[in-house]
Amino acid sequence: MESAFASHLNTNFDPSDEDIERIRSDIVSRLAELEGIDERIRELSTQRDRIQGYIDSHKAIISHPRRLPPDIIREIFIVCLPADRNAVMSAQEAPLILCRICSAWRFIALSTPRLWSTLHVPAEFILAKKQARLSAIAQWLRLSGSCQLSLSLATLGEPRGWATPSAPNDPADVSAIIKALALPSDRWCNIEVSHLSEEAALQFADFPTPMLESVEITAEVSALRQINLFRAPSLRAVSLHAWLGTERLDDFLLDLPFFWDRLTHISFDCTGHDNPSQGLSLHNVLTLLRRCSRLIFLGFRPNAEGSWAESNSEPLMLPFLKSFIMFGPAVLNVRAVGRLLRHLSMPELCELHVPAVSSTEPDSYFLATIGTTSPLLEHLLINIQSFTKDSILETLRYLPKLTMLVALNTPSWSPNPWPMSQPSHDPVVDRSNPEHLLVLLAPDPETQSLTVCSGLRELQLSDCDLLDKNTVAEFLQKRMDFANDFHRLEIFFQRPWKAMSADEIQSFTSRGLDLSFVHGHDPWGADPVESNPWTGLSSAGHQI
Repeated sequence: MESAFASHLNTNFDPSDEDIERIRSDIVSRLAELEGIDERIRELSTQRDRIQGYIDSHKAIISHPRRLPPDIIREIFIVCLPADRNAVMSAQEAPLILCRICSAWRFIALSTPRLWSTLHVPAEFILAKKQARLSAIAQWLRLSGSCQLSLSLATLGEPRGWATPSAPNDPADVSAIIKALALPSDRWCNIEVSHLSEEAALQFADFPTPMLESVEITAEVSALRQINLFRAPSLRAVSLHAWLGTERLDDFLLDLPFFWDRLTHISFDCTGHDNPSQGLSLHNVLTLLRRCSRLIFLGFRPNAEGSWAESNSEPLMLPFLKSFIMFGPAVLNVRAVGRLLRHLSMPELCELHVPAVSSTEPDSYFLATIGTTSPLLEHLLINIQSFTKDSILETLRYLPKLTMLVALNTPSWSPNPWPMSQPSHDPVVDRSNPEHLLVLLAPDPETQSLTVCSGLRELQLSDCDLLDKNTVAEFLQKRMDFANDFHRLEIFFQRPWKAMSADEIQSFTSRGLDLSFVHGHDPWGADPVESNPWTGLSSAGHQI
């Protein structure tokens, strides 16, 4: 585009009055021309949008999702369900969100019973709009057709003696919810109930449950005694979190009417008024194991006064047991724990938790043979204060398949603790600690090889307030230089701790390490959340 003033553009030219008039006249004509172009652009843009809409609508007709057979869409929908819990009554996730995409997909979703075969029911959320949501529960269960059901009920009504931030639900209201869930009880497969009251438990007495395979309940012992679910012939997994009060878990548990020889997963935890005998005695652990020859998972809170006499009988064979979990905290006689474990033959054991032990007769080698008797052990939780520096080396050196180690550093307590004034050769003087453990797990400086837990991928340390950050950095540098598969370190501490700087952390995370430092970790101290469709999903005792 030529201009009479082209030679003066981008110069210090000082136009005359006549030049200014000519320039203004030229600008006016150019503005009119520009307006015409803008109008044309708007017309073309509108035309383009119309053509693009035409193309998109016709592409949708031949799109792959439209051409997918309904059976394939159903399978995709089922994969959208939560994998680790029951579905909730929220349009933010499957299955309800699948009904909001288009009419065709809504029809497919509503006609797929498996989509509606799981449901989590928080009582407080349901009772906020009682009639509408009770009707929604009924419709949800109807849509499940003849499928087996997985249901979880969070009543939020705490048994007597259990502290709670909210008042218990009215028994009549909870009863209405239970009745709605009970209509298809002949299709129950997995049932979870948290904080079940004795009044509500009575309603579970006569429900027919021929397909029931798994039960998880948090309740008082008096409520648990009322439940008839434990007689289900197909029951395989049981998880109970019981409020014992002054009762003994031994007296209550072994009298429950299970078909013991059919159980594969057992988890028993309890709460009491600082009752040292509230857990399961080690002797009765053996009694229980004799009843359950098919057991795959065992989780229990041990008796703080637990002991176990030496037995001359043959070792008890547990050919299928993969997890042996002691819930903590607990104070146990180390010799009794060692004798019990040595009396069990667990060739398939993959996971072992022994959170705390103490004794007036220390035997820090109580786990020294676990690596040879259970060579497949992959996940170990221990309290390193139960070991000396020699015994923890002897324990870990025979665990080449260990991939995850959780090391507590909690001082054990006993009525007659080991005296600190013992001679220097006494094992307690040379007790293990987090610094020593990190040295063991790093490559040997002389041989430049890993002699302990060569397959370790994850390490978690608790109560490490005195652990020096330089020790941690040195361990990580050596371990990661030698073993590329080590990818996670998590350290919990109670008091303020001088952790690594952001640059130091970045130097390790950039190499693929998941590194975290957690201050004041208290898994039981979470604030109560406002009632919603997800309320209570993680409160119903221990997961199996």
